[in-house]
Amino acid sequence: GVLLGSGTSGLELAGGNSTVRGLAINDFSGVSYALTFDSAGNTVEGCIIGADVTGTTARSNGFLNIRSGVAGNNTIGGSAAGAGNLITGNASNSVQLYGDGNVVQGNFFGTDLAGSADLTTSTVAVYVWSGDGAQIGGPGTGEGNLVVAGTTGIYTGSGTTNVVVQGNRVGTNRTGSAPLGNFRFGIAATGSGAVIGGSGAGQGNHVAGTWDEGIRVNTGAVDTVIQGNLIGTNTAGDGKLSTDHDEAVYVMASTGTLIGGTGPGEGNTIGYSDSVNILVDPAATGVSILGNSIASSSGIGIDLGGDGVTANDSGDVDPGAND
Repeated sequence: GVLLGSGTSGLELAGGNSTVRGLAINDFSGVSYALTFDSAGNTVEGCIIGADVTGTTARSNGFLNIRSGVAGNNTIGGSAAGAGNLITGNASNSVQLYGDGNVVQGNFFGTDLAGSADLTTSTVAVYVWSGDGAQIGGPGTGEGNLVVAGTTGIYTGSGTTNVVVQGNRVGTNRTGSAPLGNFRFGIAATGSGAVIGGSGAGQGNHVAGTWDEGIRVNTGAVDTVIQGNLIGTNTAGDGKLSTDHDEAVYVMASTGTLIGGTGPGEGNTIGYSDSVNILVDPAATGVSILGNSIASSSGIGIDLGGDGVTANDSGDVDPGAND
């Protein structure tokens, strides 16, 4: 890309049902895409995008590494050996998804090929802009992604429905043993019906090493489910990996968020925030916080309204955060 000048994109798939495998795509500058789909049913696997051919040195694509258009039903990576991509070193959003049914699995975002060093400055590693039913990661062997970003790891936009985010490591190295960090949020959910984690084996995400919130439920989000995740802890859930500089979970002015649950495996393990572990905005409603293990924050475990400890009272109508 360095020889083509600013604003020139790398590879554009207009016909659909194509496979891109084993390419290194880098140094496309300006408002350009390293790889873009204007069609459905495409697969990208085994590629290095945004780094040199060794996967050890960032060679940034200036705007987006991969853009999947409104046709949807594209697959980035996969669970089979060698199917995952290294997608890194980008200056803007690394992957931006539109349309229904897109699948992102088995990739390394923002790291080197070994998954041990941070090569990224990207705004968001995986941005699900619009569409229904995107699958980011998964519970099966090799389905989860490793996600490190300059600001936010995984972001679901206001035009999304039923996005599933499972089995990913967000903000850590490949093994989850050390932080690599996201400078804003690990996972941020807007839209409707996002599922972050789950009660089944391998469905929970490991989110740690973020500078702001580990998981953030954005203003306007509806019926977000957060279950079975490790947030701010080590892989065993019994100690500190690194300190979140803000809340581990922040629920903004949204509706119907479920954090944890009463069934087996539904509770989250949440800890080690520099602030409170769970913060609920005064304008949030219908938030259920059930069955979680919450420990070792600098502030209180759960703060309704962000105003610190609230004294018990009786006989009033209980206005305020979560009513």
